Amino acid sequence: HVVPGDDILDLGTLGDTFIDPRLEKMGARVLNNPNLPTMSLEDYHTHRYKLGIPEGGEEIPFNKGFPLECNCDLMSGVSFHKGCYLGQELTARTFHTGVTRKRIVPLKFSPGNDVSDIKAKRSAGKIITVDSEGNGLAMFRTDNFDKTVKVGEEEIVITKPSWWDRDGDSLEFGISNDKKHLDYYSFAENF
Repeated sequence: HVVPGDDILDLGTLGDTFIDPRLEKMGARVLNNPNLPTMSLEDYHTHRYKLGIPEGGEEIPFNKGFPLECNCDLMSGVSFHKGCYLGQELTARTFHTGVTRKRIVPLKFSPGNDVSDIKAKRSAGKIITVDSEGNGLAMFRTDNFDKTVKVGEEEIVITKPSWWDRDGDSLEFGISNDKKHLDYYSFAENF
């Protein structure tokens, strides 16, 4: 079961619970509790799309997706302290220049619209996925935030999600004990 949202009060009573480490608003996964109301897979995807959270090989293409473009740095999914992983040098260099030219963002437009491309003066981005309600994800050029762009014949404005303004070096709900990047701190330090 997926329990979405950031208003989960007492997870211990739900069953075996795992908080989604990407973002508090993504809620938790609960095992072994058949009495919970279920969320459909489409509703789960719509929830993710509205937050701008990509997942899986269709939304983050294997061998093509850069961690910063997929917002992994904003979801505590990239370590800038640990070295020696594939793509680490490019990821660190891009992060330290402070310029990520494209990012995956949520978008919303009228259902049934032609969603083949996002157009501005030049290509502003590319649609990744869309649900039946017109919610989706797009790889969007960051220099076009808050500007009017066209999706098919419809003009829309794509803005950066509010959760991007949180501290990207720590999880916003305290699971990291205020330490930067969980993977940097070995669990062995407690022994």
